[in-house]
Amino acid sequence: MSIDQLTEQELDEVVGKAQAHYREKIRPLVYPKHKGRMLVMDVESLDYEIDVRLSAAIERLQNRRPGAVPLINKVGYKPISRYLTDWVPEEEC
Repeated sequence: MSIDQLTEQELDEVVGKAQAHYREKIRPLVYPKHKGRMLVMDVESLDYEIDVRLSAAIERLQNRRPGAVPLINKVGYKPISRYLTDWVPEEEC
């Protein structure tokens, strides 16, 4: 899958499915133990990496899954900006 080949609607669907998978399957496995760490998930394979450093998680995922389209989550937090620079604890949402 290439992100460039997807329409905005298709991208929204893929990201929505990946986010649902994160909430339903992955979050129960990683929260609260990894709260505050960065989780990077490939939206196609749903494979993921966790690290305190975003760059390290992305690098490991892309080494294992070349061409991965990454979805970024901060465990236990929700993004409050489209640019993923500000996060708010989920319990405050």
